[in-house]
Amino acid sequence: MIHTYTKDGKTIKYQVIIKNNKHTYFHFKPELLVITKNKNVPMERILNIIENEFDKFYQKLNKKIKLNSDEILLFGKILNLKVIDDSKFYYDIIDNKIILYKPLKLTLAEAINKLYKQELTNKILELEPTVEMQIRKLNLELVKFKIKDVKSYYGKCFINKKEIIYSIKLAKLDPIFLEYVIYHEYSHFIEANHSKKFYQVLEKLMPNYYEVQKKLKKVKV
Repeated sequence: MIHTYTKDGKTIKYQVIIKNNKHTYFHFKPELLVITKNKNVPMERILNIIENEFDKFYQKLNKKIKLNSDEILLFGKILNLKVIDDSKFYYDIIDNKIILYKPLKLTLAEAINKLYKQELTNKILELEPTVEMQIRKLNLELVKFKIKDVKSYYGKCFINKKEIIYSIKLAKLDPIFLEYVIYHEYSHFIEANHSKKFYQVLEKLMPNYYEVQKKLKKVKV
């Protein structure tokens, strides 16, 4: 079970795991503090530690993820990456490992971006049936989309062209953020500006949008 601890308007998510270990350990995962403790250690002591070390814990949980050269971030998970030179581009994802077959004409960065683009396309298509059911409630239809390597935004809606552009960096984030961006952009087909009406529309499409939006603002990629 995941709990939250809030101080000075900032929130830490934490999970407590009971083990037979003698000491208490604090592990940092993306946006989650995992605490392993003995059953005899009172929760009051754990909460006191979180209170006293809150700023340090918060900084560690919200810092940009650093990857090793043999790692890749895909939909919020760190996977091992093995690169093999080949005559054509393709890849296999097996458990927590990606085997990337890279043509010599592509740089590693280009090959990884190609992987990201394909995986993001697959994820959007996977979400579209659910998205379609939601937007039909507002008399909207699915529109075409493109994926571009842009850093200035996560998504952009072109109302006249009936098209949405998604940033390739969404492939690095938890899919809940992609879902939020999709509904955000479709809301613009009803209200172009970020007005009160816009957020009312967005809430109809994604009731928990505000919580996800707050988290996305803290994400560093």
